[in-house]
Amino acid sequence: PMYTPTVTVAIPAYNEEANIRSIILSILTQKQTNYQLSQIIVLNDESTDNTTAIVNELNKKYPIIRQIMRKNRLGKAAALNDIYDANTSDYLMTVDADCALGTDSTISSMVAKLESNPRLNAVGPRHVPIKPDTFMGRLAWISYLSFEDAFLHYNDGYNFYTSMSGQLLRRSFVDSFRFPPGTLSDQIYVYAKATE
Repeated sequence: PMYTPTVTVAIPAYNEEANIRSIILSILTQKQTNYQLSQIIVLNDESTDNTTAIVNELNKKYPIIRQIMRKNRLGKAAALNDIYDANTSDYLMTVDADCALGTDSTISSMVAKLESNPRLNAVGPRHVPIKPDTFMGRLAWISYLSFEDAFLHYNDGYNFYTSMSGQLLRRSFVDSFRFPPGTLSDQIYVYAKATE
């Protein structure tokens, strides 16, 4: 039988009660056509809202969810280092809590891209904001989509922008580095490491 790679999806979270349920459910509804979901890790960076309770509630229904509680709020780069340390899967996807996966094949598409090219260390999904209701919001949305489209075509999509809201990383790549203290942009740092 053919080997099916494993994927862990991890979400760094701080006070994400408005978003955490949505992102977890969008992960759980993914069609696992070419991978097996090992676990969903929520790294809770000392949230003071209902994030913890929501994740605990979802964990009762979906035991694949694992919540890691941090005692000291140290920021996203430190949270990602803890996530990298906890990973045991072939691929690790990190995604921001205020996102949702656009289709039920988002993860499968990303896995297929990494599986097809052993030289790639990281891939990112296309991130599209939800269409706003206000006129000014729609103008900003159209501007964003135009800007995003330009970046998607710049250098055939091989640029830092494609890793902004989430990334799927090869385990050997994850094991090769950690974020230094004071990292301001984890996405740009990952892009720089992936293209060394």
